Amino acid sequence: MSAAAPLIGVLYTGGTIGMQSRGGHLAPSDDLVRTLHATLQAMHGDHPQWRITALRPPIDSANAGPATWHAMAEAVLAHADAGCDGVVVLHGTDTMAYSGAALAFLLHGLAVPVVLTGSMHPATEPGSDAWPNVQGAVAALREPGAKGVRLHFAGRSLSAVRCTKWRSDGLDAFAERARPDVQAGTPRVTAAAPWRLRLRWAPRRVALLALHPGFAPETLDALRLAGVAGCVLACYGSGTAPTGHPAFVAALRRARDAGMVLVAVSQCPEGRVQIDTYEAGQRLREAGVIDGGAMTSEAALGKLHALLAAGLGEPDCQHWLRQDLCGEL
Repeated sequence: MSAAAPLIGVLYTGGTIGMQSRGGHLAPSDDLVRTLHATLQAMHGDHPQWRITALRPPIDSANAGPATWHAMAEAVLAHADAGCDGVVVLHGTDTMAYSGAALAFLLHGLAVPVVLTGSMHPATEPGSDAWPNVQGAVAALREPGAKGVRLHFAGRSLSAVRCTKWRSDGLDAFAERARPDVQAGTPRVTAAAPWRLRLRWAPRRVALLALHPGFAPETLDALRLAGVAGCVLACYGSGTAPTGHPAFVAALRRARDAGMVLVAVSQCPEGRVQIDTYEAGQRLREAGVIDGGAMTSEAALGKLHALLAAGLGEPDCQHWLRQDLCGEL
């Protein structure tokens, strides 16, 4: 980051941090934007300078989706084009891990760092965690060597492609999943993304399905008929599924024959998928499901969306899902 008077971009998207009570319920509000500049200056003085923008209208992050991811990516790029040395994205906690992962791929190669943060309590509430989180996010942007997309929450800086919302209460709502088989301090080797940073994206529909006992294969057919282009299957353990049921395997094959890209991840909070371990998993591979390794559900969904939105065909998607772009594997 520049040594003199750095310019920090702040993008407000909504979320609890800016909510106000309406009819007895917390709801998105624009009010935070009106006071944000003064509050930031009071916290940090005149160094750095600030460039503040907002998505309109602000949303509860439960309503975020691929269109929101692309709107955020465009807004971050606009901050970078305006000379910002880093960008803080204020976001609701419920889908922050999804948005962070998606932005990590959509903004792959961006020269300035991006940090998402938010809060479990509105900024106007006494004792809120909002301002400590914002202050920490700004500090994370200014750390030497800061790059890529990260989350900052409850005093911790987290990988955008390795974290998940772990708790619905308490201030330490996020946890970062360790990368299996990677020792601390080991340099991360990642590949260049197969798209340009300022690609003209063509968003595609993606889905996440958690398998469970009694899973209805017709669910996959419904996604196929609805035009869903890619699906993340949250499987059991190291990558097993009810492949002993012919109807389930047949539904997988129909999806694959229709061009749907299928990738398996584990429902477990630790470990990885290795779908060749069990016969029930091997049948997934035979049906055309891709092994997602140690990707989180959030990272797998964001990466699959980016690959499809970049216009990559099914064979290329298969290849790049196996390549580590941001540390997601």
